[in-house]
Amino acid sequence: MIKSKTNTPLFNKGMTLIELMATISVFGVLISIASPSMTSFIEASRISTVTNEITAALFYSRSESLKRRLNVYLCAKTTDLVEACETTSTASYTNGWLLYADCNNNGTYDTGMLCDFDGDGTNDRSELLKVHDSLVKDIAITTSPSFRQKIGYKISGRSNNAGNFCITVAAKRSKKIIIAATGRVRTEDVADCH
Repeated sequence: MIKSKTNTPLFNKGMTLIELMATISVFGVLISIASPSMTSFIEASRISTVTNEITAALFYSRSESLKRRLNVYLCAKTTDLVEACETTSTASYTNGWLLYADCNNNGTYDTGMLCDFDGDGTNDRSELLKVHDSLVKDIAITTSPSFRQKIGYKISGRSNNAGNFCITVAAKRSKKIIIAATGRVRTEDVADCH
């Protein structure tokens, strides 16, 4: 103990090495307990984000089909860099997706096709309505065979067929988006996508 000039004791306000080591040890134990639950929280957040993005795209497709009185489709992109719809049986929505209005009613996205969206007799812009970029690589999206390349909404707001998307993050957590023939969309947690 140190004494001041007035003979009153002064105390050091620092920590000893033993106190510092004990604090660091307790902090380490707390981190190791919280880490697994944090990983689980991050995975749940990521799967919710992707599910919400696809669900929003489906709702947007349906509302645009009703608004524009055209068939509107959501299709899997060929690659992250190319704005074209995948046409093979191995189409994957992890490359991203396109939303387009089918102006000439041929069921495909025509890159050069212009549409008259406001009905004034002049072409306004291309069929393409929205583009979504590719997803992180540990996210997998599987679809029912009817949605492998695209899902469409008719001018009545009904989907062209029923099916589902199943989203998996890090091969652990899964969530399913189910689309009814009426166009209704709902989600549910599932154990896996098989």
